[in-house]
This record gives sequence, C-alpha cells and structure tokens, in this order.
Amino acid sequence: MTWRSAHSAERVVLLLVLLAAGATVTHQGVVRWQRHTCAARASDVRTTLAAAFVAQEAHRGEWDRYAGTLDALGMSFPPGGRYHHSLARVGDGFVFVAVGRPGSIVAGDTWRIGSDGRAVHVVDACARWEADGW
Repeated sequence: MTWRSAHSAERVVLLLVLLAAGATVTHQGVVRWQRHTCAARASDVRTTLAAAFVAQEAHRGEWDRYAGTLDALGMSFPPGGRYHHSLARVGDGFVFVAVGRPGSIVAGDTWRIGSDGRAVHVVDACARWEADGW
C-alpha cells in the first residue's frame, strides 16, 4: 500500500465517521421537532374539547338537555383536519371524542371530555416520540 492510498483510506474513514455523526444529530433534531409539533397539536385539541364542553353547557341551559350531534351543537370541523371529532349523548350526559387521523403526526392520539368537564388523554400518540429515547 502506498502512502497516497493509505492517506485516501484515512479520508474515507473520516468521511464515514462525520456522516454517521451528522445522521445522529439530524435524527435527534427530527425527533425533537416531531415531539414538539405533536404536543402543539395536542394543545389545539384541548382547546377544542373546552369549546365543546362550553357549547354543550350552553345548549343544556337553553334546551334542558345536551346535544346529541355536532350539528345540533352548532360545531363543524374541516373534513381534512388533524382530528376526527364525534359526539354522543350518554344517559343524561355526553361524550365528545377527538381521534388523530391516520397519516398525520397525531395519528391515533385520542382525547375525550364528558359532561363532568374533565379532559382525558386516552391514547397519547406523542409518547412514541418520547419512547425513542431522545
């Protein structure tokens, strides 16, 4: 092996080490961004849950019962939104559920609020970014 080929081999090894380090740093950045974005989307849905609760209480104040559909409540959501929203009357109360749509960063994330006014995070899809160890 000549001096020139040994020197080239060292350059290749150095380049591979730098590429591996760059990929690790990039992976950490992407995971942190995804975790932050997922948490921000979850914040949006908590606001929606609170609005649904307030709207239900207003409906009950006017009609003496909770609404059984989103239309009756006067709420509508864009069809391509991050979450699918549903509402059901249960006995004398109600349950409003928001589930993250497949293909979005919040896919499977599930929240609900009932007539007791407690928002519950049933399935935390953002935890998958925490489980990555970063």
